[in-house]
Amino acid sequence: MQSNEKRPPRDEKLQQLRRELFDRIVRNEARRRTEQNVALGGVNKACESPAAVAGHSV
Repeated sequence: MQSNEKRPPRDEKLQQLRRELFDRIVRNEARRRTEQNVALGGVNKACESPAAVAGHSV
């Protein structure tokens, strides 16, 4: 029992892992979208009408 006292409770550890995983997913998705926008930026600006990108900052 004493060995368990030094470690955080199981639920707390799971919550920490969930937060870390969520943060990693958010960062990866943001990076993927940025890379995609850079790669397709010229194509999108040339092909899409202003109505298609309304509401998005360009």
